Amino acid sequence: MVVVRHPMKISFSVFIFSILLIAASGESISTKFPAVSEAELLDRFTIAAKAKDEAAIRSLICWDGPVVKAPVNRNISDLLSREEITTIRMHPLHPLDHLTNLLDGSLYYPNIPVIGWIDVHWRLGESAVRFLYGKKKNAFYISCTAEQKLP
Repeated sequence: MVVVRHPMKISFSVFIFSILLIAASGESISTKFPAVSEAELLDRFTIAAKAKDEAAIRSLICWDGPVVKAPVNRNISDLLSREEITTIRMHPLHPLDHLTNLLDGSLYYPNIPVIGWIDVHWRLGESAVRFLYGKKKNAFYISCTAEQKLP
C-alpha cells in the first residue's frame, strides 16, 4: 500500500514546528522575522506600545554594535509610564536633523542608517517620545545610540 501525503499538510506541519521551535528558544518572533517595511515596523511598534509590551518593543530594536542602552531604555520607560497614547506617527528624516553628538571624548551616533523618526504623543501639549528608525540590510529597526571613544 502506498501512502500519499498531501504537500500542503507537510508544509503546514513544518510551519507549525518552526513556530514552536522559536517559542521554545525564548526568542520573539519579531527577532526572527524583522519588519520588512516601514509600515510593518510602525504597525508592530503601535501594537506593542499600546499594549505596553516591553519585550515586543525591545524586539524591534537593532542592538548591533557598541550600543549605549541608557537613551533607548529611558525612552521605553517613558513610553510605558504614560497613561494613554493618542497618536504614533512616522516622520522622514529632515536633511538638517543632527544625529551625532560629541561629549566627554566620545562620539555618539545611530547604530544603523537612519531614515526617520517614530513620534509617540499623549494629550495635546505634552511632548512626544521620539525613536529613530532605519534600515539594515532588508529589514527595518528602531535605532540605538552607538558610542565611539575618541583618542
